Amino acid sequence: MTRVFGILGLVLLVACAYSPSVTEKQWIDQYVDLGSFRGESIKTDKIQFLGSVNQSYSNVDEGLVHEINSQLLLLMLNKYGRDHVISEFNHSELNPSSDTARFLLTYNILNNKVDYKSHQEDTKECFKSIRSVEIELSVIDREIGKKVWGGVVDKRSFNRSCNSRSKPTSDHVVSVIFEAIFLSVVDSAFDEAFGTYPDAPSVTSLTKQIFLAFGQSLPDA
Repeated sequence: MTRVFGILGLVLLVACAYSPSVTEKQWIDQYVDLGSFRGESIKTDKIQFLGSVNQSYSNVDEGLVHEINSQLLLLMLNKYGRDHVISEFNHSELNPSSDTARFLLTYNILNNKVDYKSHQEDTKECFKSIRSVEIELSVIDREIGKKVWGGVVDKRSFNRSCNSRSKPTSDHVVSVIFEAIFLSVVDSAFDEAFGTYPDAPSVTSLTKQIFLAFGQSLPDA
């Protein structure tokens, strides 16, 4: 009987160790935590949401930045409530005239790029479009004029498409080139003959993952 209970105990320990309910926090690069950004101070002194440090980037337009702002704002409102988050965007300065919030929250898109790769898989040739996004999030304490919490998180994701690995015949290639030149069907003709890269994952699909990763480490109110 003792042996049976011992085995059951071991099984329970293993089950707990591998339980899917246990979620590891996302690693944050260049992590900063000076200790002042805590639940009680958030309740007492509030956070002003400034949004992105830039209204647009070289490959992220203003409309998309506004959508990303809304993602992060929604996360903060869900985390801390409307009573503790001031949701007025202010891109022009990091020290607004309002004295209603001690902490200022902003972010910067450090990287947004797409890479393309292809490889052979069994009888197919596969094409990947890989998007990488990197964001720095910063909480600034106006009392000391310094960044007191934040860091950098990056995420990658890809879309893939595959087609038959068999190469087109020479007659087919000539036909494709003819169609491309004389019938103005470059994309569809070459895609059919040689394969194509799919659209990369959207920027907002990755920024959402990044903000959720930050949210795991944000202090509770």
